[in-house]
Amino acid sequence: MRIHRYTVWPSSPHSRFDIMNQLIGTRKPDRVDFFSPEEWTHWWNKHRDSKYFEEQARDRELRFIVGSFPNQWLEEYLPPNTKIIYWSTYWISATWLQTEYETKFDISGPITVPFMSLNNKPHPHRCEVMDELVRRGMDKNAYISWHEPDVEFDWQHWSPKKLEVDGYGHPKHLNKNGNASSFTWTKEFEQIMSSSFMSLITESTMTSPFLTEKTFQQIFYKRPFLSFSTAKVYAELDKLGFKRYDEVFDYSFDDVEDDSQRGKMIIDEVEKIIGQDYEALTKKLRPKLEHNYKRALEIVADKSYVPDEVKLAVKWDPNFNSTYRKICAVTTYQEDQKKSKT
Repeated sequence: MRIHRYTVWPSSPHSRFDIMNQLIGTRKPDRVDFFSPEEWTHWWNKHRDSKYFEEQARDRELRFIVGSFPNQWLEEYLPPNTKIIYWSTYWISATWLQTEYETKFDISGPITVPFMSLNNKPHPHRCEVMDELVRRGMDKNAYISWHEPDVEFDWQHWSPKKLEVDGYGHPKHLNKNGNASSFTWTKEFEQIMSSSFMSLITESTMTSPFLTEKTFQQIFYKRPFLSFSTAKVYAELDKLGFKRYDEVFDYSFDDVEDDSQRGKMIIDEVEKIIGQDYEALTKKLRPKLEHNYKRALEIVADKSYVPDEVKLAVKWDPNFNSTYRKICAVTTYQEDQKKSKT
């Protein structure tokens, strides 16, 4: 079987179809694998893309490797002769690669601020959260970033402005390859993070259950967090073996389908810890913070979570996506533990 493999990152949506058409027309493969585990979907424009994929699926099998948890939204527009492969743990492994090799910081220190919330692109659900935080006055004693003040939204309580957290989110903070990286921060930012009890995460999309480095960074740094994503996303974390911090937070919001209501319920949980003894709360959660950290390492080392399509691509092409290759090359968690003791 002739298989053509196409990685969506870092290609632009506009050039993607031209490149694919040329390669498919020349190579005439029996199957095309589209790798986009960095994203929650393979659709950029549902109507345009569905028509294109439907045409391609007439002569060959199509497989889409995506990073979200299984969900009906993606399956609904699936053309015949196509299949979605869910690599839901991709961002656990990709985040570990960054935290392990580039940013080994000691996240510890006196905790004086209740929470941190870092926001890049001004998606509507992030605008709602920001407006609600300001309405409640919760923005006054928190570390919050906001990069794009010029955004169309029906603001009721906040006049948008650029907010920066020192040491984070500036292009001058580069990784070892010279690229701006959301994973890379300064010692100053490390101290700021250490002084906040938890993170309020506004995830990338409200369309599909999808968790990114925004969430998994907190697990690797053993920090409490609440992630604003789709309903039932914590149920997916339960299935992976992670434990909820229910000694402190009420997770009933996870069953609420309405995004706005769920977001306000999450903010309720953040608001109720303000003014408490953050050191005592952290101590109470320490066993679960350690458990979730170790569980994440186990997932990174467990190759059963890596789709066969990825393993095969890495096996046959030594130049295939470097991140995928590194994920497949990680030794077992037990072996890593033994090495650390020698």
